[in-house]
Amino acid sequence: MTVTDRLIDGLGPGFVRLAGPLLAPIVAALVADVEGTDAMLTAPDGRWPALFDLELTADPGWLAQLAGVPVDPTLDVDLQRALILDRPAWATGTYVALLAALKGALIGLKRATIAERDLSPWHATITVYESDYAPGMTQQRLQALAEAHRPAGMTFDYVFFAPTSYGAAELDAETYADAESTAGTYADAES
Repeated sequence: MTVTDRLIDGLGPGFVRLAGPLLAPIVAALVADVEGTDAMLTAPDGRWPALFDLELTADPGWLAQLAGVPVDPTLDVDLQRALILDRPAWATGTYVALLAALKGALIGLKRATIAERDLSPWHATITVYESDYAPGMTQQRLQALAEAHRPAGMTFDYVFFAPTSYGAAELDAETYADAESTAGTYADAES
């Protein structure tokens, strides 16, 4: 039932009879601007109204605001819906989101680690290998990425390992036995 039909029914049969045949077109003209809004707010068969249903709404951007998800309006509607369902902003402030952001700025092996609560419950050390930087990446940009995901009250220290090669390792130790004696593990040898 349209807004026009509901409004005319609300006027009552006596009013409708006395108003004559022009009542329906006049009411339709008066409510034409709210027909679209009414359609979005009318709940179809036990579902949410289209305005609040991610699958039915034509503009999911405002629903993204309710879910706390920043959505780029230049994305098509299907990508916006997928982004809202993934809720990436809900992970902000977690080490999972922090590590994902850092690894998104790296290439190759994407070696980045976070040592949580290493010096205190409110401290973490972030380690990144410079040889895995994406083109144009810098220490400052990686620190800015980390700071964007830093949980409240946390402090970070950063360790950036310079690019290494087997040639550089050969200068430090002439044989594997020499390397083994100075570093008990591969992690120790890399640092």
